[in-house]
Amino acid sequence: MQTAWTALADPHRRTLVEVLRVRPRPVNELVALVGLSQPGTSKHLRVLREAGLVTVRADAPPSSVEFAHARQMRATRRVSW
Repeated sequence: MQTAWTALADPHRRTLVEVLRVRPRPVNELVALVGLSQPGTSKHLRVLREAGLVTVRADAPPSSVEFAHARQMRATRRVSW
């Protein structure tokens, strides 16, 4: 399992976190916002999920991804990319 800092080392993942800090979003919207392919976006989301930074909400179609923890949100605000 990766640490949050290791997961955030990738610029695409940092972009995903910044987008998800605003509000939960469906994966297809994330694909359009970050300009990656759907498989590429999913790969990065998997790394972020395994690091505990995002969660997937499958309670209503389409499933959406959201930022996981307020504590981690505060930590990322202090980091300047």
